Amino acid sequence: MICPDRAALTQARRTTLPKVLHQAWLAPTGAPRQPAGVLRVQAHRWPHSLRHWQWALWTSEASRELWSTHAPELLNVYLSYNKSVERADATRLLIMSVYGGVYADLDVVPCDDFERSLSDAMGGAGRCSTNEQCSVPLLLVRDPWRGKPARQAVQHVSNFFFASVPDHPFWGFALRLLAERRSHPWGTMYKTGPYFVDHAWKSFRRLNGGCPAQLLEKSAAVLTHNDWQEQRFGGLLDWLGVDRAKDCAEGSLQAVFADLPLQKRLLTRRSKKWALYVNESLPKRDLLSLHPRPLIVC
Repeated sequence: MICPDRAALTQARRTTLPKVLHQAWLAPTGAPRQPAGVLRVQAHRWPHSLRHWQWALWTSEASRELWSTHAPELLNVYLSYNKSVERADATRLLIMSVYGGVYADLDVVPCDDFERSLSDAMGGAGRCSTNEQCSVPLLLVRDPWRGKPARQAVQHVSNFFFASVPDHPFWGFALRLLAERRSHPWGTMYKTGPYFVDHAWKSFRRLNGGCPAQLLEKSAAVLTHNDWQEQRFGGLLDWLGVDRAKDCAEGSLQAVFADLPLQKRLLTRRSKKWALYVNESLPKRDLLSLHPRPLIVC
């Protein structure tokens, strides 16, 4: 077995996480050019929680320029996507590769102690020697699962939240996979979405299976449902019917202040639908009248 990304993984561990939050609004046909209503209120929660961070909202125009400048060899792949959600999915990978920082979907809302929680999740004593950066350079999260812990550990890696230093080799690997997966017969989730990211992560780990175990362990942290709760990220469980009044009182109030219809709506058990954010998938319904409920990061 070989370790093709050994040098890049080693360098990534010596890089500090940029204090930049990235979000994206690649407006579907008929949607406002900027997030409006509930999504706008939710997005502005981030600057409140991350007061000393930069906040970047990527639009369709900025996204295309990003691909033209930093990945021109993949621009044709990006332009081949006929759904805005696919372009948004792909763009977040390039953003992480080029700039690093934190990426969060617009339905992810932080509580005030988010920065501390992020530091706890990515850092920690004993991860490295005194002459190294004591943190993992990449944080991924698995899709939440309320069932048995054994099932949580095998849930797919999702794409609603990333934290990463720039130039982590995983992102370059994932970007190269986009070309071969752009015509996947099973659609968006497998072409660019969370199932794509999960496939890319598993493939990247296999490719670097010959790397020293310690290097691989320190190259990324992949959190499960329980891991998020231990780090007080427990609110990232929106579609599982989590009782926010119990798990994240501050987040529950924030969602109410975001003009969502009723607090009891926050506590109902209803599956999360990523398609809520694309008129292409729901052409007869108004995008923002659906009142998408936020994921709340405590």
